[in-house]
Amino acid sequence: MSFGERKSHQSGFGNTGSSEPMIGVHVLAQFEFCQRAGVISSEVASEDTGEESESPQRLDYLPDYEESLIRESLTSTMMAFWFASLLLATGVVAVGWMGNWRIEFGILSAVPLGVILYWWFRFVRAIVILRSRLDAAMNAVPREPNLLHLSEQIFNWWDLRRAGYQVDRMPEPMTDSSRGLIGRPWRVLRKGSLRIPVFRKHRGKQVIHNQQRTRIAAYCHLIESCEGSSAPFGLVMFAGSYDVVVVPNNGANQATLSDVVHRARQVLSSRNATHNIPVPARSACESCPLGRPRSFVPLEFDLPESLAPQSIRLSTGVGGLRYHSECGDRFDWIPPHKDATNLRLS
Repeated sequence: MSFGERKSHQSGFGNTGSSEPMIGVHVLAQFEFCQRAGVISSEVASEDTGEESESPQRLDYLPDYEESLIRESLTSTMMAFWFASLLLATGVVAVGWMGNWRIEFGILSAVPLGVILYWWFRFVRAIVILRSRLDAAMNAVPREPNLLHLSEQIFNWWDLRRAGYQVDRMPEPMTDSSRGLIGRPWRVLRKGSLRIPVFRKHRGKQVIHNQQRTRIAAYCHLIESCEGSSAPFGLVMFAGSYDVVVVPNNGANQATLSDVVHRARQVLSSRNATHNIPVPARSACESCPLGRPRSFVPLEFDLPESLAPQSIRLSTGVGGLRYHSECGDRFDWIPPHKDATNLRLS
């Protein structure tokens, strides 16, 4: 199966030769959270990365969960720091010398010195961050879950690593054609015959909900069916923290997974069903990114009707400005997102 084919399957509409269409793990997690979110996710071609779909881009990325990468980055950053320090010292001498000769040259030469100083401070900041991360890894104490008595509990990422769990990245999604599932966790920890899927959560509080339990159960099922390895639990990691929550791959979570798969297939198999989904609970909408109102920019949709990507459900807010949201456009309503309440959309 090519990467492009895998990508179409992930959207929820591909077919593998089995009687059931493939459904991505991300789509299932969205269905457990809200059926409308599940439908929207199934209609957007995207690959499961084992992270929340709206994970923020990190323009100043520094490695944080793999000790070898942290060490490599710290070494290269230290070299850049010493080079910048040399340039900075040379620049200070040059500015002083030119200032004594002609004040205009001294002022002009201070401009590149300011740029060097800016990068020098960035290198210092990066070194401090990387050093603290390396210290956290080196000071960890080996600790791991008791496989005979698994429960949802918090562990430290580095404690697990010190206990012998190594990190793998899956280059391709896993596929179970018999059950019609496809997905890929963010990382997989391995120790002996154990394979432990890791999902990274970016938004909200450090709390586990059924959508994360469903996701972990699906990843564990894929690992066991595709690799034949044992996946007795999975981990939910919170971005910006080394805390991870152990989620057992028990009968209750596998039963929830089966129920979600069944409900998702019922909805996706009927075109009418995708338009007649009941309004979700208000609590599900208050922080949902699919219902977050966005400012309406006419130029984005200034296209002939035959080429319009979708109908836009406009709402008027404070100051007469117009807004729309992804969920609002799809289901022709105003989701009760907290931002919509603040904007008094109508």
